[in-house]
Amino acid sequence: MQVNNGIPDGYRHIFDVAVHPSNPDIVYVAVRGRGIYKTVDGGQTWEERNNGLLSLNISTLAIDPNNPEVIYAGTIDGAGVFKSVNGGETWSPAMQGMELVCPSFLQPLGRGVEGFSLEQPDMLVFRNLSHFYALGWPWSTITDIVIDPTDSQVIYAADIMNGVYQSINGGLSWFRINEGLTMKAATSLAISSDGKVLYAGTEGRGVFRLGTLEEYRRYTLYLPLLCKDSTY
Repeated sequence: MQVNNGIPDGYRHIFDVAVHPSNPDIVYVAVRGRGIYKTVDGGQTWEERNNGLLSLNISTLAIDPNNPEVIYAGTIDGAGVFKSVNGGETWSPAMQGMELVCPSFLQPLGRGVEGFSLEQPDMLVFRNLSHFYALGWPWSTITDIVIDPTDSQVIYAADIMNGVYQSINGGLSWFRINEGLTMKAATSLAISSDGKVLYAGTEGRGVFRLGTLEEYRRYTLYLPLLCKDSTY
């Protein structure tokens, strides 16, 4: 049974679905080109929830299992991550520390856009180029976001151009955790129920594992201070 009432015809390309952890009637969907829609009646009706978003090309959604009012949204066109603390009613950018790659050949009149890299990224060989073209490749694309189930301040984001990012302060700032990740085209993430092991799926190089996360997290608490002038 289709439950699309409120999602416009022609825009029913759904990139992600996120269900409230304790109320299955509350659901959020990422709609290509139209942003985020929310239902509170199990999909019978949907309404836009885009206030504050700087991009309507949303690729992934994550709900904080410990506080479902907190939601993260990743974008496909270099706009990074957005966060809501009121169930999607308003959104704010949450991408400090992320490198948002925008190739120079896409810049208008050859001029740079503030906050975007003009460095031409290495060309990656994808087995399904049409999929990544639809996702906005070769712009920075946040392909997945996961939240540590034991500590909501710890979040991970997969970027198709930059590998895996970690935040230890609820998305206020991010840094890369790519040591040992030989393929930076991260397409998906999964974290264990105890928050100790993170898996990353990649385009062409299979699966990578980061663990034990508890030890890594203690180290990264000091990393921004030790390397504040470095690129992670």
